[in-house]
Amino acid sequence: MATLQSHSNNVVKGALAQGSADDFIGGDLWSLNLPISVYSGADTTRFVYSIPKNSFVGKIYSYVVKDGKVWWQIDNKNLNRYVKHEEGVFDSAKLIASLEAARKKREEEIQEKIDERKDNGGFDFSNLFQNLFGDLDLGNIAKYAIAILIIILIIKYTPKPT
Repeated sequence: MATLQSHSNNVVKGALAQGSADDFIGGDLWSLNLPISVYSGADTTRFVYSIPKNSFVGKIYSYVVKDGKVWWQIDNKNLNRYVKHEEGVFDSAKLIASLEAARKKREEEIQEKIDERKDNGGFDFSNLFQNLFGDLDLGNIAKYAIAILIIILIIKYTPKPT
């Protein structure tokens, strides 16, 4: 993720111009001096409700680009809700501050894991099995292993015709 250091709307505008709207996923959107219309899709035909000016709009979950415009998908109780990005409508300082806070928290969590692993001799053995085989259905693997073992035993101990 690119580090965003300026707190001006030019940062958001510039990042969007470079095609990096994904840099803002996880950020908090706040309205400025205008109410924000919220839609159930990335178009203005599915209006759902309006958010007052100077209010929390939502956390950016994803985005859609439609007809050259960015639509932010906001996290709203597991419902797909969209707001259209328009210059000067969102508080870019709060957006960037929330992204920086999230980045700092992730870095602290990573450092904690590193320190924890150093204390364990450099490797975390507690999740080794889960990391190696976590996505496998061991019930099916055991069934196949037993079936293969039975076939091997049958082949080995079946008398050969003389």
